[in-house]
Amino acid sequence: MLYHWLKNIIKALTSKYFFRRSFIFIMRKSSDVISLQEKLYQLIYQQIHSGKLKQGDKLPSENEFAKKYQVSRVTVRKALQKLVDEKLIVKKHGLGAFVSQPSPTESLVTGGSFSDSVKQVGRHPSTKIISFKETVYDFNDNTFLNGANVYQIDRLRIVDNTPVIYEIDYFPTDYTFVKTGDFLSHSFFKGIEKYLNLIPNNFEEYFQIFYANQAMASHLEVRSGSPVMEVTQVVNDKNGTPIYVNKQYIDSSKYIYAVKHSK
Repeated sequence: MLYHWLKNIIKALTSKYFFRRSFIFIMRKSSDVISLQEKLYQLIYQQIHSGKLKQGDKLPSENEFAKKYQVSRVTVRKALQKLVDEKLIVKKHGLGAFVSQPSPTESLVTGGSFSDSVKQVGRHPSTKIISFKETVYDFNDNTFLNGANVYQIDRLRIVDNTPVIYEIDYFPTDYTFVKTGDFLSHSFFKGIEKYLNLIPNNFEEYFQIFYANQAMASHLEVRSGSPVMEVTQVVNDKNGTPIYVNKQYIDSSKYIYAVKHSK
């Protein structure tokens, strides 16, 4: 009798019906996880679009979301990533997630001016001097400074409190005025107009992808090796005479560089 009872149990466990039931159970568990992820995504999405969460607002941490809504951190992470993919929020390394703000766009309309581009979207521009040194321009990129002694000025361009561009400017060493505090603390364009009586209004630009080294990545608050857009810009006067060269390394997830063409 015990033998027949065990036989029936084994038969039931190995039946197609049992496996079908198990499969359905697993699928339901999976869909439950997706549903929680979607629900959290919709909740945050609605808070952003209703204005409850405003541009620049910091979102709770993954742990805070998980604890508040009784979900796993994996579920929270996937919901937030969907919002990142849709550019509704941005993640800042070591700081958390924030509701996205309009990206400043630098273009010919703003005269290539970082400050003007940022102010046009109602945000605050600032600049931090990282270093100043005399060196040799040895990029071999066919600019007028190839092989020349230059002053190199490394700057960090910031929108509100977010670093967006690591910029390196190269000036001929006969421009001794670039060493003065007056020049370094103001717009370089205005300083050139003041000290050289020249107006920068003509640009030659070269674009390529650059992978941020550790020092640059630290300043831009991105991971080392992250791709950034390198813009090499030869700044000329109205007659096409070159004045200086700068190289901008742009985190294009935060700042847009636009070039307009016409025929």
